[in-house]
Amino acid sequence: MKDNHIVGVPTQQQRRHAHTGYDLLRHMMLSGVTVIRKEGRVSTPAGDATLYINGREVSPREVESLRPKDIARIEYYDMPTGKFAKDAASINYILKDYHDGGYTQLDARQGLGFLLGDYNGISKYSFKDYNLNLWAGYNIKSPKNEAEEKETYSFPDYVVNKESRYQDGGDRTINKYGIASISQSTKERTWMLRGGIESSSSSDFVDQGRITYSDGLLSSVRFAQKDLFRSVKPTLSVYYQRTMSPKRNFEVMLDSYYSRNKYDRSYTEQDASYPYHSKEDYYYVKLNANYTTMLPHKAQLTFSLHEYIHISQLSNDVNESGKQKLHSSETILFANYGKRFGTQFMLNANPGVSYLVYQLQGYDAIKHVTPRINLSAAYLIDKSQRLQLRFALGNTHPSLNTVNHTSQQIDRFMIRRGNVDMDNSVILQPMLTYMYNHKKVTVGLTGSYMYLNHAIVNDYLTEGNRMINTYSSDARYRTTAFSLSTTYKPTSSFNLRVNGDYQYTSISGPANIHQNTLKMGLLANWYVKDFLFSMSCNTPYKEILNNQIYVHVPWEYDMGVEWSHKNMAVEVVANHIFLRNSKTVRRIDTDIYDYQSSLISGLQKQYLTAKVILTIDYGKKVNKSPKYNLNSSESAIMRGKI
Repeated sequence: MKDNHIVGVPTQQQRRHAHTGYDLLRHMMLSGVTVIRKEGRVSTPAGDATLYINGREVSPREVESLRPKDIARIEYYDMPTGKFAKDAASINYILKDYHDGGYTQLDARQGLGFLLGDYNGISKYSFKDYNLNLWAGYNIKSPKNEAEEKETYSFPDYVVNKESRYQDGGDRTINKYGIASISQSTKERTWMLRGGIESSSSSDFVDQGRITYSDGLLSSVRFAQKDLFRSVKPTLSVYYQRTMSPKRNFEVMLDSYYSRNKYDRSYTEQDASYPYHSKEDYYYVKLNANYTTMLPHKAQLTFSLHEYIHISQLSNDVNESGKQKLHSSETILFANYGKRFGTQFMLNANPGVSYLVYQLQGYDAIKHVTPRINLSAAYLIDKSQRLQLRFALGNTHPSLNTVNHTSQQIDRFMIRRGNVDMDNSVILQPMLTYMYNHKKVTVGLTGSYMYLNHAIVNDYLTEGNRMINTYSSDARYRTTAFSLSTTYKPTSSFNLRVNGDYQYTSISGPANIHQNTLKMGLLANWYVKDFLFSMSCNTPYKEILNNQIYVHVPWEYDMGVEWSHKNMAVEVVANHIFLRNSKTVRRIDTDIYDYQSSLISGLQKQYLTAKVILTIDYGKKVNKSPKYNLNSSESAIMRGKI
């Protein structure tokens, strides 16, 4: 336990039975750190953690394919400082240093219960200080879903109640990628150049849905719906880091891509048809530069520049209002100062400023200058206890698919429409954390409050016999949260962690919502020579999604067994084997529009996954290459319903 982070050194058993960076972090059971493997993210009481390898920010796919035997240690910064100061929390994987040789790894994961497959290949060769990498992969997921929806449209002179029932005829997502990189790493500098191409598609078909109306004019009708989204995305990334002296360091990272996106939607209801076709050219650039210098008396100063650029050129063949060009950019400057006082106390100040501008062609540019600040202090009570206090003031901006003048008719009554005039959201959050770590027991307790002004919510209004779904930034969001994480490791062969979270959420403005959320989670690992037996469980809970939508999530649990020997591993996981017809319920309540859906997803039913990993080493040992992450392209396209 350090003043601003925790250093985790994996045990031999944890290394042996982990096959990715996520697996190893999950097995180590750091207090407050929850690995959500299905979503490729790591959550903490402060928010999702940003992932690093040897101090370089990386994608989830890179962490997923790290070989645990190549990981020297994992650093968890629950009070990020320096170049990490922009993060809610940071996870930094420190790798062992190998130089010559190479390897090839093949892994395949197959599902039983619905169509599910994930197949990847990685090859790496290292010589002297250089590394060459190749990545390729294909994955497909097609769970079967059943849903019921109820909607109420309150027009000035009458009310329409609508009930829909359907089974998905083809909810399918396919991703493909091919990537190559070259890099060099010495004591003085590190550089990397990476490029490739990704493609993805998602489709959702309803062939025989049925709708019942309350007005008697259309008492029962059939409907069909088809949504198809396709994206082709060339990518380019550049990284450079130089150590100018033992006390000075500079690094810069450029991450960019171009994406060609297409969205097709058709909705047919008896004699009415509502097609929508949209094409988009999307450009994304992220630039990050950091300069760090060590000061006398155990102090450190870091200057950071962050630049984000988004450009969308969008058109559709339904109406002229769908043609638009949207430009968004945000520049953030930070100066981080951290100082240690003796061995027990640390202060960290991270003031900054954000300049945000977004402009839709034909409209005036919307500009926001917002101060940002992160203040934190840590006190090591003794070798086993630590107390932290954090305060953050920041901002965010509307997503690009809400800032537009496009209109899209969803069905007989609903029209979705963007809003070009929305405010910048301002976030304020204080947080207090206590941690106890002694021998076999670790306890982490966190309390926090968050206030979000100008929160983005759905807004509804009527125009004749149509319901308009647009967006508003007039809401205010408040939440008070407490989390408790306890880890118990009676032996090196058995580890147990229990998490508990409580949250009270209040939203006012166009949406008036109050929600109490209580959820608990359990993770247990039992290591027996070449085998690992594991179980995880999350209780049902209710939460508020997107500042407005009530969501009830059912039980989630899995049980797995994994065998690992030398360069081969096999893992089998059984999901929800005792559950039937678990439902995720969503609900929106407004003055003129109510919506409720009950979804039975294949991901919440009983299904089995089996994964096989085979590694071939040649030459001397080398540290494992990061596995490339396939991220969905950002887009300004409005897509279907909520």
